[in-house]
Amino acid sequence: MGEDIAAAPGSLVRASRTGRVAVATRQLAGWGKTVVLDHLDGHLTVYAGMEQVLASPGAVLRQGTPLGRLGSRALHFEIRYGSQPK
Repeated sequence: MGEDIAAAPGSLVRASRTGRVAVATRQLAGWGKTVVLDHLDGHLTVYAGMEQVLASPGAVLRQGTPLGRLGSRALHFEIRYGSQPK
């Protein structure tokens, strides 16, 4: 599930909502460079396939804060409630 969102290489990826960085990794199997935000209400957002990760685990990011930068791949974006994609 989720959506693939194409944008120009170098585009900033921004937090869709305020949340705490639960995962910020350079290599998540099958997903590449990935950030997962925990919105502390059961919802998570996943941002995968980035060229560069700008966020650190545990950081609190406000809505609109850059968390990564795209390369030539589309951004894979998911909203999850617990472990279930929505």
